[in-house]
This record gives sequence, C-alpha cells and structure tokens, in this order.
Amino acid sequence: MDRVRVFFNSTLPHFSQLMTGLEYLAQNNKIELSYKLELYQYPVFIFKIDFNGLNLFFDMADNSGIDWKTYEESDFYIKRMLLKTDFEQYNKLIPYGLNYQVFYKNNFLKYLFLKDRKLLKYSLRFSKSMSWF
Repeated sequence: MDRVRVFFNSTLPHFSQLMTGLEYLAQNNKIELSYKLELYQYPVFIFKIDFNGLNLFFDMADNSGIDWKTYEESDFYIKRMLLKTDFEQYNKLIPYGLNYQVFYKNNFLKYLFLKDRKLLKYSLRFSKSMSWF
C-alpha cells in the first residue's frame, strides 16, 4: 500500500480538493495516510506531500511564478497555474489541472484548532454541524 504523509502548512482553501481526494483514498484503504503539522515551513501557497519517499510539492498560487527554492527540493513540483513554456523547459513540473473546492470528512483538520488556536476558522469548514452556516 502506498504511504502518503501530508505536511500541513497552510489553511489556503485551494488545498481542499487535494485533501478531500487523499482522505477519500485513505478511508477506502487505497493509501496509508498520515499528517504532520508544519506551519510556516513553506510559503502558504505550497503544500508538501511525501509519497513513498518522494517529495511532491503542490503550488496553488494565483500566479504562474515558481518558488525555485521549493522546486529544487522537490522530486515533482505540481503547479496550478503553469505556463506551457515552463512545463516544456523544466522536467519536474506537472500541471495540476482544474481546481475546485470540495470537502470530505477529515478529523485531523476538524480538530486542527486544538494544535493552534489561530486555525479555528479553518477547522470549522470540516465540522459537519458548523460548515452548513
């Protein structure tokens, strides 16, 4: 079974689709999923995942710029707003594709505010009773 470790760094809503997909795979026993809280390790638009020992970085920024320090650290750099010229020039770049918000039950995120009170607003999105307001 594939092992996936999420290094939670940001409360950026653009990550909801990625988190939902990972939780869905884990709850259906397709991957072994774990989380590690690492706030402020990378820019808020960067999301790090260890996939079977590979460093995957998801850049969900609202621009086509590449964080070169993170790119150098990556095995694969997945970019939401990727320019075709960059994709053709840099071999670790992968286009993310269409992004949309979707949420799935996630107890790590639901209780994230217990680890850092500043994350209460983000945790509410994953609370069934509070997110419908």
